[in-house]
Amino acid sequence: MNNKEDLTKYLHLILKIGTGVTVSILTGFGIGLLIDKWLNLSGVGIMIGVLVGVIVGFGWIYKEVMKIEA
Repeated sequence: MNNKEDLTKYLHLILKIGTGVTVSILTGFGIGLLIDKWLNLSGVGIMIGVLVGVIVGFGWIYKEVMKIEA
């Protein structure tokens, strides 16, 4: 491959990873907010939801990077 194809491939990967992590964190936030309002936890549900979103997002990043390495 030439440099332009490599650059395009890696820019696509960066965009894909950024979008995936953002969506997982926002989804965790949304679910945490719903649980927080439902159970009246005063912010604990949001924190747990965001934490789960971060863990899921970085787990997904790990899997994507391992696909490239293989």
